[in-house]
Amino acid sequence: MKTKVIKVSDLGDIVIPDVIIRTLNLKPKDNALIEIYNKGNLNLTALKWQ
Repeated sequence: MKTKVIKVSDLGDIVIPDVIIRTLNLKPKDNALIEIYNKGNLNLTALKWQ
């Protein structure tokens, strides 16, 4: 499975499967806000700079 590393300053690098990247339609220049919940769920929200 192909993966992509998203830089998150506080949490370090997080590797995300390409299928998730495609599903969220993330572009290379988009920032990703990643929140990791206690249950282990990954919440990814694409933020686009205007």
